[in-house]
Amino acid sequence: MRLLVFRLSAMGDVALTVPALRAVLEANPGLHISFVTRNTFAPFFEDIPRFTLITPDLSQYKGFTGPVPFVSETAERSRCRCSG
Repeated sequence: MRLLVFRLSAMGDVALTVPALRAVLEANPGLHISFVTRNTFAPFFEDIPRFTLITPDLSQYKGFTGPVPFVSETAERSRCRCSG
């Protein structure tokens, strides 16, 4: 099973997800989590098993319709990067 999580802002919120992610992964050995956030938050997510960090360049997704391609492209990348 795979789970795609988005949290792009609020560093405190991003940091507080790490213990929850670890607990969910520990309780679900068949789970792989892909997490979408800003590149500056990447150090929070080191050494998490069955975990993929996606850090897109958000500058290319501007305007009212910007989130639509962002979400679909990110979901596709998540499927491609996850194995087993």
